[in-house]
Amino acid sequence: MSELAELERHIQSIQQTRQITNAMYLTSSSKMRKALKLYEDNKTYMTGIYPVLKLLMQHPACKDLPVFHRQQERKYGYIVITSDQGLAGSYNTEVLALAEEAMQARKPSLLYVVGNVGDDYFRQKHYNVNPEFKEQFRQISKRGARYAAQTLFDEIEDRSITDFYLVYTRMESVFQHKPVVRRLLPLIAEDYEDQRPLLIPEEAELLPSPESVLSHTLNIYLMGRIYHAVVQSYAAEHSVRMRAMESATRNADEMLFLLRKKANQARQEKITQEITEIASGSMAIGGDV
Repeated sequence: MSELAELERHIQSIQQTRQITNAMYLTSSSKMRKALKLYEDNKTYMTGIYPVLKLLMQHPACKDLPVFHRQQERKYGYIVITSDQGLAGSYNTEVLALAEEAMQARKPSLLYVVGNVGDDYFRQKHYNVNPEFKEQFRQISKRGARYAAQTLFDEIEDRSITDFYLVYTRMESVFQHKPVVRRLLPLIAEDYEDQRPLLIPEEAELLPSPESVLSHTLNIYLMGRIYHAVVQSYAAEHSVRMRAMESATRNADEMLFLLRKKANQARQEKITQEITEIASGSMAIGGDV
């Protein structure tokens, strides 16, 4: 195969790759904007639930319940949020590294993983991973968050787990994000020092009973927190992938520029060579006459 033919084949291959990376950039951009909208909507929802939790923490009928205190015998559970696929730079490796670091200090009894990347990673390392959890988050939905909240609530009620931690990627801005570890349960007062109770705790009447109000509020809280983390992680994933695909597209453009320049040089050299051969042949024919 000639050098020119090889260059043209290479150019065609990079053009196809560029089309794919550019399409992935546009797709991730659209998905990130959608996730940010869901995040802002849920932020308003969570702002409303925190004063209710603070009320229950301070209410005489609830403040001594186990869910508001660290237990002597503690069993840890973790929810780790990753993506279903790669091509997202260091997004998955950073959150997985932070999760493992946290779990070295507090050994987990049970692990709940969102995303194929994290699920495969922890299974290979022989962690006790809940097999059904990731299937609920194939798409961002409140249904998945509701299932997760009920699962965690059941574990707490059964005393199978006393402490739950959430490991996810927090969006600080469109272009800034970082993996974080946050405590879900128990609900410790020091985590909510900046919140004011919805009503004066001593004057609030909890109907039909303090336990039922707490149970309902806790389910809402867990669902909101998990959903909040999932949409942030999803937005961060696509923000990283968007930048990765933008960089890949830019690199493809630079390679195409250089290859086209080389192809033009090779084409000119081929034309020059053909003219030279024609001229040499003409001279040879003329010399024989």
